[in-house]
Amino acid sequence: MTTFPCPSCGRTIAAEVPPGSAVNCPLCRQVVTVPGEGVAAAPPIQPGPYMGPPQGLRQGMAITSMILGILSIVTGCFPVLGLIGLILGIVALSRANRRPAEYGGRGFAIAGIVTSLASIVIMLLIMVPLLISIMLPRRPVGAAVPLAFGDGGE
Repeated sequence: MTTFPCPSCGRTIAAEVPPGSAVNCPLCRQVVTVPGEGVAAAPPIQPGPYMGPPQGLRQGMAITSMILGILSIVTGCFPVLGLIGLILGIVALSRANRRPAEYGGRGFAIAGIVTSLASIVIMLLIMVPLLISIMLPRRPVGAAVPLAFGDGGE
C-alpha cells in the first residue's frame, strides 16, 4: 500500500494500486497519479496568504438594503425606508443565491432583510394602537356612562 499527499488539498491518500496509476482524492476528487519507482510525486500545495473575499463581486444592492434597514430603525419616522430596504434585500439575496460567482453580499442582504422587517414591525406596533386610539369616540371627562337598559330610575 502506498500513501502520499494529494497535491491539491494535502490530504493523505492510501492506494493499493501500482505506481503510475490514477486515483481520485477522497476529499477534493482530484485525479492524482500514484507515485512510485520512476513516477515523481507532486509536492503538496501550501496555503497562501488570506486574500479576503473574491474581488469584483457586485454587492451594492445588499449593502444598500442593510443601510436602509438600519436607518429606518434609527430614525423611526421613515417606514418607507424599511419597505425599500426589504425589497432590495430580497432581490439581492435571490441574486446572490442564483449567481454567487457574480453577486456577493449574501450576509449584507440577510442583515438588510432582518433590519427592514424589524423596523416595519416596530412601526406597526406603534402605529396600530395609535390609530385605534385616534379613531375611538371620546367622551368628556366626568361625563356619565350611558346604561344599556335605561337610567335605572323608571
